[in-house]
Amino acid sequence: MFNGGLTFLASSIIPPDLIGTKYLDNLLSGLALELSGPYWARLALQAFVVASGSLMLVGAVNTSMVGANGVLNRVAEDGILHDWFRRLHHKYGTTYRMMNLVAIIQIAVIILSRGDIYLIGEAYAFGVLWSLVFKTLSLILLRFREDMPRDWMFPLNIKTGKYDIPVGMCLVLMVLITASVTNLMTKKIATVSGLIFTAVFYAIFQISENLNRKKAQLYMQDDDSEEKLNIRKESDISLIVPELSKPNRILVPVRNPNNLLHLKRVLETADDGTTDIIVLSAKIAKGLQSEGENGEIMPEDKDLFTCVVLMAEGYGKTLKPLMVFSNDPFYSIAQVAQATGVSEIVMGVSGSTGAEVQLERLAMAWGMLKNKDSARPVMAKVVWEGRELSYKLL
Repeated sequence: MFNGGLTFLASSIIPPDLIGTKYLDNLLSGLALELSGPYWARLALQAFVVASGSLMLVGAVNTSMVGANGVLNRVAEDGILHDWFRRLHHKYGTTYRMMNLVAIIQIAVIILSRGDIYLIGEAYAFGVLWSLVFKTLSLILLRFREDMPRDWMFPLNIKTGKYDIPVGMCLVLMVLITASVTNLMTKKIATVSGLIFTAVFYAIFQISENLNRKKAQLYMQDDDSEEKLNIRKESDISLIVPELSKPNRILVPVRNPNNLLHLKRVLETADDGTTDIIVLSAKIAKGLQSEGENGEIMPEDKDLFTCVVLMAEGYGKTLKPLMVFSNDPFYSIAQVAQATGVSEIVMGVSGSTGAEVQLERLAMAWGMLKNKDSARPVMAKVVWEGRELSYKLL
């Protein structure tokens, strides 16, 4: 509606010889300047158009930074990016180094391209096309690497033995490869820039993953730390309740060994004689896998709990490590909290979502699982350096 109305008004008000020349790429500006009225008023209207466009672009830039930060955080949590990138801002609790990196790259793109919209668009097309190619290829490979029940499959599959041959996805892949190769051959500058960008980021990911792997191996070489780990994996959480004998109970979800400030806060303030500290790691399950089902403790899980146990020993406190597998970590947090009867949930801030979103998602999961017979309120907190955000779950 907006584009159609703008085109209609522009063709009615702007002189025909100016539409295809002076105002070809900016009809709104031409519409503002070609209206009847004093020049200063038309100039003010054009300034308003520019300001409005700037605000719209600011929103787009913000969305791109938030999206890129979320993707990089997921990559970092999988152990691919080095811990240096995951450092949290002392005030806002965000992974500011990742955000700064994204902002610097955006500024560099503008400077190197000299603001050439068409060149940036070609580079954008290169990234989108090849990301679609590799995403589709990865889905095809997963069909054969992970033989498991699936809720839904892309149409047109041929059943052969235990595999479903993804004929439909292979056809889509062929179309995407054709379009990507055509783009590769016709857009030289964008192609070269895209390949350099891809190579640089791949090198960063590869180096970071190797450094993280070496760090995990150092932890695993410590036999004493291995013996101290007693991670529980239970399909029925109620089996753990009899082991909790102290009157107060605190649930501390953990995921990132470099983001344990909230656990440190609990260890500093909790009374070990009267408080059970339950440290929960909620791992994302695959497919239809649920809590405690077919779960395997990976080296990164042992790395995480090793850091947790060593920190607790430093404060002379005891805790109960627990791992669950779930499609929704906040659902698992709420489920464990209600089953064990904790009075407090203390979380660390997530660099990809933020404290308010974390509490909102926990509150939604809490409401879905709320036992009507229990009227005991639970205090949920998100803690990071110098700040704390809390919400009472009823």
